[in-house]
Amino acid sequence: GCANIKSLKETHTHMFISGLRRNIFFAVKFVNMYAMLGHVDYARQVFDEMSERNVFLWNAMIKVYADKGNGKEALVLYHQMLQTGVQPDSFTFPPVLKVCTGLLSLQLGRGVHDHILITGVESVVFVSNSLITMYAKCDCLEFARKVFDGMVERDVISWNAMIVGYAQNGHANEALVLYKKMQSAGITPDSVTMASLLQAWARLGDLQQGKQIHDYVIRRRLDSNLRVQNSLVAMYAKCGSLSVAGSLFENMFERDAVSWNAMIAGYVQNGYAMEALILFKQMQFENVKPTFVTMASALQACAHLGDLEQGKQIHDCIIASEFSENVLVGTAVIDMYGKCGSIDFARSFFDQMPSKNVVSWNVMIAGYAQNGHSDEALALFYQMLLEGTKADSATMVNVLPACSLIGARLQGRALHGYIIKSGFEQDVFVGTVLVDMYVKCESLDIARPLFDKMIEKNVVSWNAMIAGYARIGNAGEALTLYNQMQLEDVMPDPATMVSVVQACAALRDLQQGKWIHNYVVENGFDSDVILETALIDMYAKCGRIEFAYQLFENMSERNVVAWNAMIAGYAHNGYANETLVFFNQMQLEKMKPTLATMVSVLPACAHLAALQHGKCIHGYIIRNAFELYVSVGNSLIDMYSKCGRMDLAHRVFDKMPKKDVVSWNAIISGYAMWGYGEHALAIFSQMQQITIVKPDHVTFLSILTACSHSGFVQEGWQYFDCMSRDHSLPPRMEHYASMVDLLGRAGCLDEAQKFIQAMPFEPGSSVWGAFLGACRIHCNIKLGEVAADHLFNIEPENTGYYILMSNIYAEAGRWDGVAK
Repeated sequence: GCANIKSLKETHTHMFISGLRRNIFFAVKFVNMYAMLGHVDYARQVFDEMSERNVFLWNAMIKVYADKGNGKEALVLYHQMLQTGVQPDSFTFPPVLKVCTGLLSLQLGRGVHDHILITGVESVVFVSNSLITMYAKCDCLEFARKVFDGMVERDVISWNAMIVGYAQNGHANEALVLYKKMQSAGITPDSVTMASLLQAWARLGDLQQGKQIHDYVIRRRLDSNLRVQNSLVAMYAKCGSLSVAGSLFENMFERDAVSWNAMIAGYVQNGYAMEALILFKQMQFENVKPTFVTMASALQACAHLGDLEQGKQIHDCIIASEFSENVLVGTAVIDMYGKCGSIDFARSFFDQMPSKNVVSWNVMIAGYAQNGHSDEALALFYQMLLEGTKADSATMVNVLPACSLIGARLQGRALHGYIIKSGFEQDVFVGTVLVDMYVKCESLDIARPLFDKMIEKNVVSWNAMIAGYARIGNAGEALTLYNQMQLEDVMPDPATMVSVVQACAALRDLQQGKWIHNYVVENGFDSDVILETALIDMYAKCGRIEFAYQLFENMSERNVVAWNAMIAGYAHNGYANETLVFFNQMQLEKMKPTLATMVSVLPACAHLAALQHGKCIHGYIIRNAFELYVSVGNSLIDMYSKCGRMDLAHRVFDKMPKKDVVSWNAIISGYAMWGYGEHALAIFSQMQQITIVKPDHVTFLSILTACSHSGFVQEGWQYFDCMSRDHSLPPRMEHYASMVDLLGRAGCLDEAQKFIQAMPFEPGSSVWGAFLGACRIHCNIKLGEVAADHLFNIEPENTGYYILMSNIYAEAGRWDGVAK
């Protein structure tokens, strides 16, 4: 043999001088030897020098190109061979099919299959094996199986090709069935068989079956095979058994890049991103050359950690490597920048990519959606279509949430139309995101029929619908759907339970809430922080603050949301002192208060009229720029109003950059509460003249209260009448009660009685209570008795009304009435 290129060229020259250069036998030998030494150009020169070429020479040159990854040249030569009339033989087709497999070109592969049938070599085992591999890699398992079933004779490679096909395409059960048939046929499985089966169980996450294969591998002494060892590490890692995977990895006598990739990817998939990066650095330290899979996994680890600096370092390494134009690596770079919040870097890199596939577009769209750039996500989706890249189901899963974020129902409906035309509607993931989009756009009338029509529903589908009902306040329907979910044997997850607990909280259904809590504990969900926080909120809203506190105290981890839930619970249940104590404790434990904290704490200050506390919190709000939020401004106005400092309340109101109807109501109510009727009416007039904010029922209740406290009877009538006339706001019970109070305070008791009698609905206790209070002020026993009789019928258990009537009798000296 020729040891190097120099000696080979000398031999070649000698053959040329000897007149043997046209000998096809020697030409084939030289083509193969030049190729073995990596000199494809010299091999091609030998091929081109031959004036006559037989099938062996064509086969040799085609195989060289196929083996060296130059599929384009291999196919050109194959077609030239056919055009020159040279009949292919069984050895021609495997390298050509290898090229089709590498290109994932089913069309080319089927064309080659037609030539095989014409040539009549389909019965040759290694040709059929190549066909099976090609069809399987092109995700055409039906054709692969047809070739396999039509084989008269099969070897272990035939069985492996079909088992590998099933395993790589996610059909693990079919792979296992075929494996059993293989054993029944008397074919002994080899390392390739075992590696493929381990891959299948890894995809399913079936650790038990994987362990059985591992036992078989040990019995057959295949456990020293590197490919099998790598598959074992990958299987245990993907099934979450990282300790076993790590032990196998550490004990490997020999490791290649695939071994390291399996372990690094396993860490990333199981959420151990830091460990993945440590192993990546160790791999570099041991001078193991990384592959594109290594780089993609390392970038995923940075994305999980949000480690932009480390991600940039890996990106710099990629730029200087042969992976700079690899689509998979490029897509991982985009994903890393997107998840680290550097969406501009992601877009810049995306635009520079020399080639993009649908996954690249999907990741960029997802990056925009995840970072709140919904308009850009939608624009990129349409750009993708314009540039001729066909969207897949994953595209729709990524772009629909962009509509959800901005409530773009019309855009969502347009995408829905595209989904129907593209045939994605039956995809469970697309259907789920579509339902979720309509739910978040508050279109449950569309979401529910879509949900009901879904042929397949997963737990996320149910969660989307249950959460939707809980969000709009239809707690009863949320609980009904939860019960239906269980009847259909769909196992709830922590996200389901959060929505169900929220529904119980909305209904103030303590009994149902306790049952749900028991279910949470029994199913091991009680370590979920979000769910624990929802339970705290539920108990607080159901008035059982002691249960809420017990849960809070037992939490192994408390985030700011848990603290906020507890503070809000105390505030809503009237425990103002405890609210402020918890707020102080929260800060002592270095937990930074949020906007939600402020909105809960300020009402506690208002309840206690704790002006000094309120001012301190106001200072904290200013330092943290919370004063820009409307909800905080509204709470400050309410707090200062209830502390009697209308000057400070008005100052906050004037400084608010944006005001909603609650802001106007708060300042009007404050002035009304302290008897500043003229100020309240002036503010209301200002509201109508200079803003587009429309008054609501609460606004008019505050205005009527202001008129009542200031004795503005005529103005009160005018505002009461204009509610329905000018603002399409029919007065409610509380407005009628306020008008009775206004008339009663002014001494117009007969007018108040006539007003009550003319009410369009049955007067409630608030109306008759206001009338009875007015009768007491003006010591009118006769009308007081009328009011009292109604109240005793409506609320016979309320002793307050009896006491009030007794006081009227006492003030009039009617001791017989007092005794009665």
